[in-house]
Amino acid sequence: MAPKVTVYLLNNSRALRILWLLEELQLDYTVEKYQRNSENYAPESLKQIHPLGRSPIVKIEEDGKKPIIMVESGAITEYLIQAYGKSTTLGSDPSNAEEYAEYLQWMHYAEGSIMTPCMIHLVFMNVKKQAPMLLRSVVNKIVDATMSQYIQPRLDLHFQYVDQHLKSAPEGYFVGGRLTGADIMMSFPCDGNPDKSKYPALIAYLEKLKSRPQYKAAVAKAGGDLDLQAFAR
Repeated sequence: MAPKVTVYLLNNSRALRILWLLEELQLDYTVEKYQRNSENYAPESLKQIHPLGRSPIVKIEEDGKKPIIMVESGAITEYLIQAYGKSTTLGSDPSNAEEYAEYLQWMHYAEGSIMTPCMIHLVFMNVKKQAPMLLRSVVNKIVDATMSQYIQPRLDLHFQYVDQHLKSAPEGYFVGGRLTGADIMMSFPCDGNPDKSKYPALIAYLEKLKSRPQYKAAVAKAGGDLDLQAFAR
């Protein structure tokens, strides 16, 4: 029997990936929406669902079983594919050691190495936005210097690595010449670079992902696509 899935979705967040995955898995689900406050933080009400108060949070219910509540995008993605996607090609067969190793690398890279500079960039842009008017010029100079000397070079390193991989990847997907959970996980950090013009393969990749009917359906249910640069406005 199909599970009852509820996604607790914060606007403009990583939770969009989970809606997209559920669309690819052809699973029915319910979305409960939460809005960021004026400082772009999640509302306290999310803590009533999970103590961390972060998004995505997913509740999975099956008849006769205790409901499962999960956080962490990578864990949710792996669990849903393993539990409900074995008839699809979204996962990777461990018996194919080379492909499976690559699949795992990109699955974890998405929330590991590349996410750190992406999130630091967003945080620093938010610092500029929220700085008191009297201190704004000083804060902006400090932030801009930190960005140019520390953060942007690390962002460029990662996006150059990703762009080069996509240029030679079969069919332009991260693993195995097909859409997998690795692509769903990597979609968020790939969308987070403020200057995609330097990375043509990355631009083509994102356009391909966003043209999928399943992605468009997820965006419609979320109430809008990602706009990570909104944190800087």
